Amino acid sequence: MYKEKSTNELFNEITKSKEINLFLENNKADLSHPSAATYLSDLLQKKHMDKSALIQRSGLDRVYVYQILSGKKASPSRSKLLALALALQLTLDETQHLLKYGHVSELYPRNRADSILIYAINNKLSVIETNTRLAELNLFLLE
Repeated sequence: MYKEKSTNELFNEITKSKEINLFLENNKADLSHPSAATYLSDLLQKKHMDKSALIQRSGLDRVYVYQILSGKKASPSRSKLLALALALQLTLDETQHLLKYGHVSELYPRNRADSILIYAINNKLSVIETNTRLAELNLFLLE
């Protein structure tokens, strides 16, 4: 899998660049992102998980997950992407990338629900275990 440059690395390059077209050409891979569907497909292979196991672990509707994976559902909700991230046992970095590629907000630790989600990701909690923690605090559930 491609290791993208950090925002700081790109920022440093652009501030030192004398030629914008050269910067754009040299960094085109970092200036565009894969779709959430493409990224999820890569992650499924990396994690050696098949689609049926992902669906079962996520607790999401089978048809909806297939639509996400095929790209037919181009803008899945943040909640659905987070359920998939937990089902795949993604790292926090992988989860943040998935959210970014899905065009939804990344996890923010000052947000109470997001703090629980960050904890859940780092501790490899299941969707059910995460929803239990969220429900205990009367917060939204992943569905």
